[in-house]
Amino acid sequence: STRLKFAKTCVEHPSNGEQVWSGSRKAAPKVGEPSEGTRLTFECAADAAQGAKAKQEESGKPIEWDTIFPEVVHLEDEEAQDNRLAEETGTDGGKEATPAAGSAGEAGEGCIELGRRSVGWLEYAPGERVRLPVHFRRLHSMVERRIQRANAGFIPLREKPPPPHLVLEDEEGNAVPSRHPACVGPSFEAARELFRLANHYQLKALGYFLLEGWVTEHVRILQEVSQMYRTLLFWEQDHKRAAAMKRRRLRMLAPLLEVLNPKVYVAFWRQISFEVAEVYQQLYDLKVRGKLGESALGDDDDDEPQDFRATVKLAARCNDLSKQSLKYYTTFIESYHTEGKVPDRIDDDNCQVYLTARVNRARLRTKTRGLSREDLIDAHKLALREYEWLVDYKRRNPECATKPEIGMSRELALCEEMVGMLPSKLSQIA
Repeated sequence: STRLKFAKTCVEHPSNGEQVWSGSRKAAPKVGEPSEGTRLTFECAADAAQGAKAKQEESGKPIEWDTIFPEVVHLEDEEAQDNRLAEETGTDGGKEATPAAGSAGEAGEGCIELGRRSVGWLEYAPGERVRLPVHFRRLHSMVERRIQRANAGFIPLREKPPPPHLVLEDEEGNAVPSRHPACVGPSFEAARELFRLANHYQLKALGYFLLEGWVTEHVRILQEVSQMYRTLLFWEQDHKRAAAMKRRRLRMLAPLLEVLNPKVYVAFWRQISFEVAEVYQQLYDLKVRGKLGESALGDDDDDEPQDFRATVKLAARCNDLSKQSLKYYTTFIESYHTEGKVPDRIDDDNCQVYLTARVNRARLRTKTRGLSREDLIDAHKLALREYEWLVDYKRRNPECATKPEIGMSRELALCEEMVGMLPSKLSQIA
């Protein structure tokens, strides 16, 4: 699942993906460039106040440096030597590879050949291998077979180009060449193969970590599988398959809220209820607009889309999705209310997601179709009260609109606009 998420990062932000892959490793020094090294000194903070003359009189004679105890040491050389034993290095088809080319590093040296196999090397694909800092022949021969068997379907699909809608272009409109590590691929076919591989092992883990006795592990595995479906949607363009994957996520997560104790598993309760509400809202948007995508607050006004011609069956289905989303958003919001009392302030770590849930709940209440005039007025009144509470919360806690880690300034500004617009809309309905 980590490889699947990393593949999305590499396609969406190629430069960030390369930085994540290289980590904190320093760039190799240029060939022929002398190293400055580090000069040893025995001075301390107290010596700075004495002056040069006093230090010279106190020391008597200067220190004599030699080859065993040199004045200048080159720590970066020692660090590079340590990195050779701490990092995996790779080669592709017998040629040296660079980290940017995607084979995990520079080619190793000094391997001892024993027949067709090299000591210290692990071959994960035909002609591609990595040098391990520590190698156990029997153990890694078994690991090599497992890696090759698991990635047999992925390797042929790895070099396929990404879908046209994910190809990045420069200012002149030319396609930017993508570079990615050997463990991921930019195409939908490669991502789907990674999903299948991860899903296989996740299901095996679920068979062992049962809900009875392994609640934490079981729930985390289901959440991870749900996030795998969510990541795969980044490549998916077919609306029916996208909706099927969203429904699959609902079937995995929604039943957990019926068996988990909200007082014991508070974090799981909140995470699952918000995710289920979000998926129902996405299905609603997909059903109404006829396209895949998450609608953000402020993309359009709260009027119905012009191309929406609802039949009775379609309107009923949309209303059902809207009500389900409202139900789980309410479940999430009420988890923060101690003894039914709305708190005056939400901590910064949970403020954004809490306010987002209330904004989405207010928007969904004005989206129900086919209601009577009285029910429609009641729904809009509830939405107006929600928006008024959000505006009042901003007045009482202005940091929620100013702190970048919360980042709700745009949404709360639009809430103020809705407070001014909904009374006139209520008058038109009445």
